[in-house]
Amino acid sequence: ADVDLSVAMTAASSFAALFMLPFNLYVYGGMIEGGENLTMDFGSVLLSCLVVIGGTAGGYYVKSTQPLSRVVLLAKLGITAGLGIVINSFTANLSSPTPVHESSAGPFVACYLQILLTLGVGLALGRGAAGLPGPSCMSVATETSTQNTIISLSILSLSLGAEDAAAASVVPIIYGTSNTSTNVVFGLFFWKV
Repeated sequence: ADVDLSVAMTAASSFAALFMLPFNLYVYGGMIEGGENLTMDFGSVLLSCLVVIGGTAGGYYVKSTQPLSRVVLLAKLGITAGLGIVINSFTANLSSPTPVHESSAGPFVACYLQILLTLGVGLALGRGAAGLPGPSCMSVATETSTQNTIISLSILSLSLGAEDAAAASVVPIIYGTSNTSTNVVFGLFFWKV
């Protein structure tokens, strides 16, 4: 797929996270116990998003200037760090007052609808509006539905107190889990779009 397109989408979605994360917290907060009382430090959200944009730019620079072996090593470190964030958030959530396994159907339905909608919109925009080839359309569709799932867990942990972050992580955990399974099926089905 198109690396430049991927970098541009990551930067754009990180910028959009400044507005969408608080909005999503407001929308989904009503679906979790105690969610209506969550407050967010917007300075931390801004700092988190700037770190993501800086990291994306740094990664792009490293990819274009460093040997492949170094790029692969850094990619493996990034994947390991991302998995660590997910495991930490999931573990913290299990001991919170609102563990993911006790969630009502509302967050699950909302997450799946959002995933399916963004996959469809991404595919339509990639193919119809931009006229991109199949692999690039897949990239656009997947990234519009997947972007910043792990980053949202990081931002929540930095922007909320530990107990509130553990409770608020219900939606990103459900979303990330649902998104992974949906994107695998989507990828297998639409690979030759």
